Amino acid sequence: MSDTDAADAQALERLVAKYRIQLHYLARRCFLGEATVVRAASALSGVPVAIVHGEFDRICRPSNSWQVHRACGGSRLAWARQAGHYPWHPATYALTRSASDAFAESGDFTTWRPEPGALPG
Repeated sequence: MSDTDAADAQALERLVAKYRIQLHYLARRCFLGEATVVRAASALSGVPVAIVHGEFDRICRPSNSWQVHRACGGSRLAWARQAGHYPWHPATYALTRSASDAFAESGDFTTWRPEPGALPG
């Protein structure tokens, strides 16, 4: 077995382990369930919260972000266009960066204006 083959085999083993863990959590509803998460979000009312979600996320449903946003009074929600679950998608990254910049500037997200192309919630 060459060094490249060994590295490829190790990479494959890491991926299988990663997705095995994810499956374990997802099969058990992350040990919480949606109602628990929404209840916890409602306790954050008044705390600065920005939610960025990929409009094509097939792992964490966009409707869940909408429920959390509605439960968490004062939160801001923006949909990253053409993005899925990957946090480094350019649209997701740009929204996260702009939200962080707004928070750094004012200590909350009230001044956050998602750039054109984002879908504000």
